Amino acid sequence: MTSNSAQRLFTVTASSLLDQYTNSTQSIVTFCESLDAAIGGGVPLGQMTEFVGPSGMGKTQLCLQLAVDARIPEPLGGVDGEVVYIDTECTFRIGRLEQIARFAIDHCTSMAESEAQRSALEDFTLEKILSGIYVQRCTDLNTFRRCVHLLQEFVSANKKVKLIVVDSIATHFREQFASAIERNHVVQSVILQLLSVALRFNTAVRNHWLSKFVSLVLQIFVTNQVTTKWTKYGESYIAPCLGPILTSNCSHQLFVYKKSGSTRYIRLIKSTAGMPCTILMDIGEAGVRDAQ
Repeated sequence: MTSNSAQRLFTVTASSLLDQYTNSTQSIVTFCESLDAAIGGGVPLGQMTEFVGPSGMGKTQLCLQLAVDARIPEPLGGVDGEVVYIDTECTFRIGRLEQIARFAIDHCTSMAESEAQRSALEDFTLEKILSGIYVQRCTDLNTFRRCVHLLQEFVSANKKVKLIVVDSIATHFREQFASAIERNHVVQSVILQLLSVALRFNTAVRNHWLSKFVSLVLQIFVTNQVTTKWTKYGESYIAPCLGPILTSNCSHQLFVYKKSGSTRYIRLIKSTAGMPCTILMDIGEAGVRDAQ
């Protein structure tokens, strides 16, 4: 390779990537301002977020809220995206999604001030919200793996998709595997496929040389269950089901560990946007909001 060829090949600097990341990163708000603030303004596109906790803590409620919020038009502070919702536990409820959507419309209507915002409201209807949320129920591991495998093709054909929800990613990995090694291999394969969709590459051609630039396209939001583990001293504790194999690939890890009435206590364990902290989130008729 000649010197000139080398100069044309190594054209992307860390500085240019940082500029692109800063300028292109969008986030999907949750309507819980304290949660949004803790993770840098909402769940960011181009990354994967893990929301882990015991059953009955409201993980699905946050998934439904995000599915609605991803549909909010840009003039109203949204990303104006479509949603793929993968339901592995048969917990998706269209009636609840409709209820959250109606409250989201009311909320945005009350916040609209400018002419552009009021104009955007005309297209932010219940029918428009629901028509952009694609739901796929996966009742076994093979169906789930096939669904994940086809995501790249679907997103390529539906370029407005900004959010992929997997509720829950751990469900079908409870099935029997020949060994832990085989199970971990399948888990890792699924996670890498999800990440490849979150971080898509646009190819720019310059003087017949190809340069790849990261395009922050969408957010992968996965829920995870907990399991009981034991220390060497015989003490029990709860931990995320898939362990580090999932968490190490996520930019954010949120652990909902306690509830009191409608209030949920969430611990931000890991984040590229901030330090660990505790967040109080309320789940009510309107959906997810700040705890009062």
